[in-house]
Amino acid sequence: MSDPTPNGTKRQSEAPAYPTAAKKRNAVPFDGSDPDLHDVVLVVEEKKFYVNKKQLALHSKFFHRMFYGGFEEAKKEEIEIKEASADDFQKFLEVVHGLEDVEDTTVEAVFDLSGRFECKHIIKKCKKFLLADNQNKVRPQTKLALAIRHNFEELKIEALAAIKKQESRRDLIFNQWARLSGHNYN
Repeated sequence: MSDPTPNGTKRQSEAPAYPTAAKKRNAVPFDGSDPDLHDVVLVVEEKKFYVNKKQLALHSKFFHRMFYGGFEEAKKEEIEIKEASADDFQKFLEVVHGLEDVEDTTVEAVFDLSGRFECKHIIKKCKKFLLADNQNKVRPQTKLALAIRHNFEELKIEALAAIKKQESRRDLIFNQWARLSGHNYN
């Protein structure tokens, strides 16, 4: 099929100048390849993340206190972050830096770390994502666990309703099967 060009002539359709590929997770290495862009190294499960203190402090009360609150970590070049997985921390950094959106596969880790590191606007993004009708495939049981961990009442109510609906469907199917098969389980 041919497309008209701006001057009215026709040309053959061309492949896009920038091929679209599937989005890759962990595309940003935070590997320190440009020393001008980091001033601290955070170590999570022995993996080093080269980050900028001001950037993290801007988004996180926890990191703001750590870097500018008179703690000894402010003077260190490497700081160990415990009780987090390197993969989850990678996802968290990508969302904080605006490189990735909150997604079905990342929302739990990002929400948990955002709560831990006190990142209000990322928490808000996670809440909005989780409450979006039919926009995500997060299981109601996972939503309920997140709602309980983060004291998120609105999500708790939604998750419980979805779980109850699942159980009602399961009961209906079971009762229909029992009726059709001639079994009585009452």
